[in-house]
Amino acid sequence: MMILVALLSSISLYSEIARRRELRQESVTDLLEKIHLISRELVVQMGDFVWSLNDKHGNLKQLKQRIEDYAAITLTKHEIFFQIEMPEELNAEKLNPKQLKNIFFIFKEALNNSLKYAQCQHFRIVISSQNQMLQIDINDDGSGFDIDVPKLGMGGSGLKNMKARALSLEGTCEINSQINQGTNIRIVIPMNSNYHYW
Repeated sequence: MMILVALLSSISLYSEIARRRELRQESVTDLLEKIHLISRELVVQMGDFVWSLNDKHGNLKQLKQRIEDYAAITLTKHEIFFQIEMPEELNAEKLNPKQLKNIFFIFKEALNNSLKYAQCQHFRIVISSQNQMLQIDINDDGSGFDIDVPKLGMGGSGLKNMKARALSLEGTCEINSQINQGTNIRIVIPMNSNYHYW
């Protein structure tokens, strides 16, 4: 919530500065660009906030759409090609709120790590299932890293958070990466978890 207030305050501040510049017939192009970028971030943060409040069950089709929306907003400006693959028969597969929340935030963490560290050109997600287990593979073709000597941030709270979220769903999170060969994150969780709440 605090970040939403901060973003709205920034928009208000830059708008007031732009108004004063216009009165002096000065250029406001740089301020308009800042307002544009902050507005995009506000849309993302609002979406996350609403998503986190959701206490209803959903399905994989809805989760896929949420991932696509976030990726479109986040990756377009970086000119990174995004692809998500999922068999149509999984569209109606039900997920409880805890599953929806944690899977989405694992994806978000992985994507943000790729943006910060990987310098990738492609970001790909493959969702599949076998024996009542949901498998999500998150891949980028970036710089990769040494698993034993991870980069600052990539080896810190980010990776730990993803593993903790998967564990909270009675699942696993495997991370494989090699220098100059990209990174793969594989999440495997039960599709019929007994957990129904956050």
